[in-house]
Amino acid sequence: MSVVPEISASAVLLSALAAFFIGMLWYSPVMFSKSWIKSAGLSEKDLKKGGNAAMIRSMVLGLLSYALMAFVLAHFVDYLQIDNAKEGAVLGFWVWLGFVGTTQLGSVLWEMKPLSYFLINTMYSLLVLVVMGAILGHWPI
Repeated sequence: MSVVPEISASAVLLSALAAFFIGMLWYSPVMFSKSWIKSAGLSEKDLKKGGNAAMIRSMVLGLLSYALMAFVLAHFVDYLQIDNAKEGAVLGFWVWLGFVGTTQLGSVLWEMKPLSYFLINTMYSLLVLVVMGAILGHWPI
């Protein structure tokens, strides 16, 4: 382990793309879009504000944020000397539990959002971190 590990750009990119496509499915009409829109207090019309340019901007920024998340998670994989998908997935779970799930709970506690809003968002975050961890744990960093 070095202070500045060599991180595999392809592993980070694959992890970011996995998170992006999981999100496309998770928040689609096939899964939770209607429930999420209702629990967020939005309407279909609200989501269409700004048109295609806003959607493209959000998608690009979302993909970049997933790449940053994967890059940081890859550092944890390196520091902990994780070298398989199972340990990477477990790391993703612990990162979710300790940092993401606890932070997202604030939407219920302080923003008065319904529990369903928290559950849809946080289960997505859990899935993404577990998948990212598995990819990064499996892929040679």
